[in-house]
Amino acid sequence: MNSLPDFVRRVVTILDELTASDLAGEYPAIQCVTPDGACSIDILARLGDAFAFEDLEATETTWRGVPMTVVTPRQLFLMKRDTVRPQDRADALRLQARFRLGEG
Repeated sequence: MNSLPDFVRRVVTILDELTASDLAGEYPAIQCVTPDGACSIDILARLGDAFAFEDLEATETTWRGVPMTVVTPRQLFLMKRDTVRPQDRADALRLQARFRLGEG
């Protein structure tokens, strides 16, 4: 994936410039995708009714001194597998294959 260094720089730039108002709209998410579509990251401010932040299987990390919570691949699979969006279902299948996940 030749575009990964550029993708990382793009994500870093977005995170540096991100404000609370950027995630306060009707769809409180920002998605960054590599030009070749091989890698993406979603930054969410809130979830729908099916999941609550405090119930997510996640890991804590720090980026530039700022603590962040990142969901595990298994959790992301569980969140995407039963949605109505075809893209989410496709993402779930890719996650399941890449991380050798069961049905949950």
